[in-house]
Amino acid sequence: MFEFVEAARKSGGRVLVHCGAGASRSATLCAYYVMRVKRWSLKETLKFMRAQRKQVEPNSGFLAVLSEFQDLLGIKSSKDEQCIDVINLMDRRKLIFGRLGVCDVILGHPSISRQKYAMSAQHARLELREASEFVLIDLNSVHGTFVNGKPLRKNGQCVLNVGDVVQFGASTKKYVLTFGQFEAPTNMT
Repeated sequence: MFEFVEAARKSGGRVLVHCGAGASRSATLCAYYVMRVKRWSLKETLKFMRAQRKQVEPNSGFLAVLSEFQDLLGIKSSKDEQCIDVINLMDRRKLIFGRLGVCDVILGHPSISRQKYAMSAQHARLELREASEFVLIDLNSVHGTFVNGKPLRKNGQCVLNVGDVVQFGASTKKYVLTFGQFEAPTNMT
């Protein structure tokens, strides 16, 4: 459904999503789309939708599925096959990785940029672009940003695909892009 709506939107078209009462099934599909594109929480999405159409009321089963989807949209970091941290990405358009407290994700490994100035201590940035496209940008890191074991050039960027493994500097922490999220890989050799 997402791909169909995106194709119509990109070509300047429109899509009508409907069900019997226009309150539960169609509202759930629309909520999924809005959550995925805008990275809004379920609560924020339903508030927005109800402002447009008062009848919006997904049933409890559909709400549970939307809640699970909301939980999937995050970053999970792992080391030695153990999950260390989870960061929700629902309301974020970018995420800064680096050594200092001004960064969204603190990378504590000694090979990560550690200058005392905020911009120098930023190692990499993950941006969400249109249609849920994730772009990883190296911020002139000294010890590199790696995608699938290959270095990203300094100040370089790449679109991440599902299954891509990301590492920073010489750290053994790994991040894997899955549908709408980063997740620890199952094989951490």
